[in-house]
Amino acid sequence: ILLATTRNISQPTGEWRLISERAFGLQAHSVLTDVLYVHKKRRSGFDPSLHVWAGTFFSVSFRTVPGFAAALIKAASYIRHWLRQNPDGYVLLSGLQLHPLTTVLPHSRIIIDNHGTPEEWIELRHPNPKQRALRYLYPVAKWLDRLAFKRCSGTLVASQPQHKYVLSNGAPRAWLVPCVLSSRTAQAFSAADRWASRKRHGIESDTTAVVYCGGFSEWQCVRDAVNLFRQIRPYLGANARLIMITPSVELAVQAAQDVGVDDAIAVTLPPTEVAGALVACDIGLMLREATITNHCAFPNKFAEYVAAGLYVISSPGLTDPAAVIQEYELGTLITPEEVRKGVAPERLSAVADQFHRSRNRDGRWRQSRRLLESTLSMEACISRFVSDLNNQPVQLATPARQ
Repeated sequence: ILLATTRNISQPTGEWRLISERAFGLQAHSVLTDVLYVHKKRRSGFDPSLHVWAGTFFSVSFRTVPGFAAALIKAASYIRHWLRQNPDGYVLLSGLQLHPLTTVLPHSRIIIDNHGTPEEWIELRHPNPKQRALRYLYPVAKWLDRLAFKRCSGTLVASQPQHKYVLSNGAPRAWLVPCVLSSRTAQAFSAADRWASRKRHGIESDTTAVVYCGGFSEWQCVRDAVNLFRQIRPYLGANARLIMITPSVELAVQAAQDVGVDDAIAVTLPPTEVAGALVACDIGLMLREATITNHCAFPNKFAEYVAAGLYVISSPGLTDPAAVIQEYELGTLITPEEVRKGVAPERLSAVADQFHRSRNRDGRWRQSRRLLESTLSMEACISRFVSDLNNQPVQLATPARQ
């Protein structure tokens, strides 16, 4: 596979996690991932610590819009060369800006990596200037999606709503590969020393540690998660503590103090230390509103929460994770709107009681091991995709001209 991408893989973001876990899953099926990274100058190129999953790595950078056009031409040339060198390979186009390349590349060897729908660009109530600009570009984005879907051999999607979206917009087929964990990453959770990690982060042995892990964007509902902790804290016992693992430590501390949580622990951790920190905790918070963005999302943090054996409090807005939580009794669902109005005391009591009684930590840990070998296994989720590509005849004809 050649991953040609404009997505941010210079930093350990959610997009980087999906791409890297998928590459590890492909490796388990003897499929290597080479990388063509098209990026702005302000991003760095190859970082060995972040790209251990990559085979060859080729970088094309640009500064301006005309510069991007030149970068696109250079990318097309590189892809053609790669296809000649790898007659049984496929190109995975990841990023809307690369969709025009489907007009000049052999359709049978192109796969579109779809991470969401353009409708996400127009649903925010209070967009910032950049997001307002995206609203004006929405018709162009829809057109580019349809163009690419009709000129590829199939698409990769992370959720059922995305699956429906790409098929309804002309994609010939779609493979559902959610943001789950490779066995390599899952092992890091199994190997983590819970008690040593609790001591390292200042979590007492009798403390119920409630964790939020992620960024601080508005759609991630961080302040609602903090507010929920404040409301449920009295029902969890005297020693409940909020842990926030985020790049935005100052914002996290301020958000906690704004609702009267003055003892929150807020830290920024490198990717290699996140597993141990999550294993040290007991409850994971991941609230989302019922929006198109969230209906189509499958946050990588969900699989990490499950791998850590956490009781997960999420929202129905995250359609696919919510279904998994309900089917396997992994936690409970609460909407951000309910939190803002104030969750009823009997509801808070019931959630806390379910956490304490429904399944002890050892039971949740055993459940998570089973899920990480099936439903939340990248190797299992990617197997159909690999099988279909192995059985699909590769057509070397050049694309028809328009």
